[in-house]
Amino acid sequence: MSERLDFINESSSDIGVLDSEIKFLNNLIGEDGVEPELVQQEILNFVTNTSDKVSVVTIEEVHNASDNGFVIYSNQLTLEGSFEDLLTTVYRFEREFSFSRLVNVSFFKKKDYKTRQQKLYSKIIFQNYEKEIQNK
Repeated sequence: MSERLDFINESSSDIGVLDSEIKFLNNLIGEDGVEPELVQQEILNFVTNTSDKVSVVTIEEVHNASDNGFVIYSNQLTLEGSFEDLLTTVYRFEREFSFSRLVNVSFFKKKDYKTRQQKLYSKIIFQNYEKEIQNK
């Protein structure tokens, strides 16, 4: 009987630890509460202040989706520059940019028919997670 009580007590403390870990992770992922438009503006400011050798070609409208109790905001940005400058900018986003998480980077080149030169581009996707407010 005492073994059973010990097992129940251990299980209760394990559940408490798991609950606190879940609350911590939920806060970590959904804590920011920063407006998506502000994040987009901060992305543009970061590019402008970080490198004068990289230029912003396009920035897509903020996309949002809901999943597992979170709202996911995605920002998509296309930059143009040399490989080294683009890579440096991506690296600095990953290390120094705190408003959003970098989730995808791809490089591609296109021919500019006016100048007859190949241009290198980088498409970057950022995401923010915010805990969904549920009305009960």
